[in-house]
Amino acid sequence: MHYYTYYNSPLGKILLVSDGVALITVKLKCHRFYDKFSQEATKEKDDLKIFEETKTWLNRYFAGENPSIKEIKLKPVGSHFRQVIWKMLCDI
Repeated sequence: MHYYTYYNSPLGKILLVSDGVALITVKLKCHRFYDKFSQEATKEKDDLKIFEETKTWLNRYFAGENPSIKEIKLKPVGSHFRQVIWKMLCDI
């Protein structure tokens, strides 16, 4: 089962999706698959630990800090190619 919540950012509303333990998807409201992911995530659950950690991380980021992406447990969904690219981005 997937869970979702929203984060209101300076860039607009952000959809956060989790498998209950790790963050699997982040989408801006303008993303063409925004509604698809919110429909597939079957239950809104604002109080998951991963969502609290992610929102805190985002607050720090938008406040001008440079928090490490390694502070958030990530498990992005995508092809092998996308997995490789996401890992490279996290390493940068």
